[in-house]
Amino acid sequence: MARGSSTRNYGGGLRGPSQVPVVPMGPWRSLLLSTGIFILALFLAGICIGLIKGFFPAGSRQAMIAASVVQNLVAFGGSALMISIILSRRPLRYLALDGRIRSITLFNILICFILGLPFLNEVIYYNSQLQFPDWMSAVGEWARASEDAAAKATSVMLSSTSVGGLIVTVLVVGVFTGFCEELFFRGALQRIFLTNGVNRHLAVWLAAFIFSLLHFQFFGFVPRLLLGAFFGYLLLWTGSVWTAAIAHALNNTIAIVSQWIANRGGAVQDVETIGVETSGFPWIAAISLVLLLTFIYIQRRRGF
Repeated sequence: MARGSSTRNYGGGLRGPSQVPVVPMGPWRSLLLSTGIFILALFLAGICIGLIKGFFPAGSRQAMIAASVVQNLVAFGGSALMISIILSRRPLRYLALDGRIRSITLFNILICFILGLPFLNEVIYYNSQLQFPDWMSAVGEWARASEDAAAKATSVMLSSTSVGGLIVTVLVVGVFTGFCEELFFRGALQRIFLTNGVNRHLAVWLAAFIFSLLHFQFFGFVPRLLLGAFFGYLLLWTGSVWTAAIAHALNNTIAIVSQWIANRGGAVQDVETIGVETSGFPWIAAISLVLLLTFIYIQRRRGF
C-alpha cells in the first residue's frame, strides 16, 4: 500500500476486489473535488463538441454521433479516470475495472431484462403520463420541452437503416455510452460514496438518482433511476464495473436494434409497449416484478 493512503472496503462485492487503497480525504472534500473535475470535463467536452460540429451538417446524425463520442469520452470516461487517479493509488481497482466477469452472470443479466421488461415498461408508461399541477405549469412546460428535444435527438441518432449505420449506433450509443457512463456513475461516483462511509444501499440509490437527474428527462426519470440502481447492485454483487457496463449496453442496444428494424419497415413491436396495461390493475407488470425479484434472490444466494 502506498504511503499516505488508506484501504477501505468497496461495499460487499461477492467477487473481485473488495479493498481499495484511497487517498485520505474527507467526504466533502472528495465530493467537491470530484464535482469540480466533472464540471471542468463537461466544459472541455462542450468546447470540443463545438469545434467538431463544424465538420458536419448542423443537426445531422453524424454530428450527433460525434458529439456523443466526445461527451462520453471526455465528460464521463475522462472525469472518472481523473477522479480515480487523484483519489486512489490503484485507479483500475478504484473503478472496479480489474473485476472478473463470469459467463453465468451475463446469462443472469439477460434473464433479468427479460423478466423485468413488462414491469419497467409499465413504469415508463406511468412516468410519461405524469401531470404537473397548475402552479407548476412553467416547470411542466420546461420538462416536456426538454423531453421532446431529447426524443428528437435520439430519433435522429437512431434514424439509420443500413447495416453499417446499425453497427456504428450500437458501438457508440450502446456499447461506448454504456461503458463511459458506468465508469463515471458506478465506478467513480458510487465508489466515492462507499469509501466515505455511506451505507452501500444508499450509495447505490444516490448514484442512480444523480445518474437519472443528469439526463434532464423528467418523464423518464423513474425508470432510469431503477435501471441505475440495478447497474449499481450489479457492481456490488460482482465487484466488476464491466457487468454494469454490459447490462447498460444491452439495455441501450435492445432499443437501438428495435428501432432499426422498424426503420427498415419490419413488423416489430415497440419494446417499450410489451406488457403495458393502460387501464385497470397492471397484472402483467406485477407478475413481472415478482418473477424478477424471485430470480434475483435465488441467484444472489448462488453468487449471481
